[in-house]
Amino acid sequence: MVTPILVDEAGSPLDVGQRLYAFPARIRAAITHPDRHCTFRGCERPPGWCQVHHLVSYATGGRTSERNGTLLCGYHHRHVHRHGWRGEVSDARVLWHPPHRGDPHVPPPPWAGALRALVDDWRGRWRVPEVPAA
Repeated sequence: MVTPILVDEAGSPLDVGQRLYAFPARIRAAITHPDRHCTFRGCERPPGWCQVHHLVSYATGGRTSERNGTLLCGYHHRHVHRHGWRGEVSDARVLWHPPHRGDPHVPPPPWAGALRALVDDWRGRWRVPEVPAA
């Protein structure tokens, strides 16, 4: 079996052909440098919390390459796949498009309710009793 690997002048892989699904460390590093964090709108989770997502699906012929990969945190990676969001590169940044021109609303993460309850509990503990009007 032969896997074609396109490398730059320093020997860093730029494209690993169709046979390799997972992004090798050097291609991940090349993607991480410009992305710097999860590329989903409003999310800034660091690269260590992110996976590399194929912009053009591997299953439909998308290559495992620097140009076809972007960082997504686990929550947004699952959200993109589950709901069919589509990413495209425009001016060196990734723009995310909702499925079928539907509602671009992204539901809150699963822990949002627990955080809201914690904040409400904290506010309840520190609430100053109202003074009755004279």
